[in-house]
Amino acid sequence: MIFEVRILHWAKRRKADPIRGVAKVILHGYQPIRAHLSSMDIVFKDGEALSLHAQVAKNPVTGKFSVNGIDANGNQVAVDILDS
Repeated sequence: MIFEVRILHWAKRRKADPIRGVAKVILHGYQPIRAHLSSMDIVFKDGEALSLHAQVAKNPVTGKFSVNGIDANGNQVAVDILDS
């Protein structure tokens, strides 16, 4: 499976957080079904590893899938699936 990490960066009324680079993404239980729940393991370039709860999303216009993961501390990573 080929995918790319999408940068999620937002700041409205606060100082923007620095963007952390992602070194490795592992998707567990991924199925190309809209709203399918799975999990993902992330390793950042600084060496920190996280396990995130993930949900599959499907773009209704392009038909492409993405997986958005988040944990209880607000760490969030999204990946666009390019080829499954």
